[in-house]
Amino acid sequence: MQSIKRKTLHFIDFIVLAIIFFGYPTYLAVQIYFLPSPQVQASTNVQSFTDQHNISTIILELFLLLIAGIYLYFRRFDFRTFNFSIHKKTILQVLLLIIVGAVAADIGTYGYYYFDYYMFPIQPVKVSPMPLLFSSNLFQHISFFLVIFSFLNGFFEELFFMGIVFAVNDKHKIYAIVGSLFVRFIFHIYQGIAPAVGIMMMGLVFIFIRRKVKSLVPFMLAHAFFDIFGVTLYSWIYTLLM
Repeated sequence: MQSIKRKTLHFIDFIVLAIIFFGYPTYLAVQIYFLPSPQVQASTNVQSFTDQHNISTIILELFLLLIAGIYLYFRRFDFRTFNFSIHKKTILQVLLLIIVGAVAADIGTYGYYYFDYYMFPIQPVKVSPMPLLFSSNLFQHISFFLVIFSFLNGFFEELFFMGIVFAVNDKHKIYAIVGSLFVRFIFHIYQGIAPAVGIMMMGLVFIFIRRKVKSLVPFMLAHAFFDIFGVTLYSWIYTLLM
């Protein structure tokens, strides 16, 4: 007799999968953040990664996806719960997510910078709230492996944040959502507190939109776009006009 597959996950499944997906990346992110060398922190945004970094991350994420898939298989989870449909509104949904996600990230990032800069002026080392430019040109950093990494990473992260999190049973879903925001923040901390806050704000907007957009594809494509060009509307405009 064929066992019935489960369409929902327990909160413990969320915790286990969060560790599988982001345990090692979070360990690295926290380690990088607390390293004393500012050169290390300054070189850890996605756009500064070399092809070797991107290839290594691709291999790591494929391995972690395999482990997560095996876990879900033995938990008898119905993978058809994840909606990967594409329809005529998909492109518009991607554009919406890019715009509102970037605006939310800017509010979080620059809001934190200005708060820290003006509320704590006695600190000996300050970071001026100037535009966070990823490069002097929006396209010069793009490489084949960056594009491959970005699409895989968009799938990898949003499968968890917009797929697995929303598959948690209704009783514990709110805890999974709150926990996912913390996870999204903490494993981006290698970029600095302000960018991590911005990315968490982007994730919060994604959560609200997820209630209306059932397919995971728009979230994955928007995330891939952010991995290539950065999560910011202000810096795109600033860079193009300067």
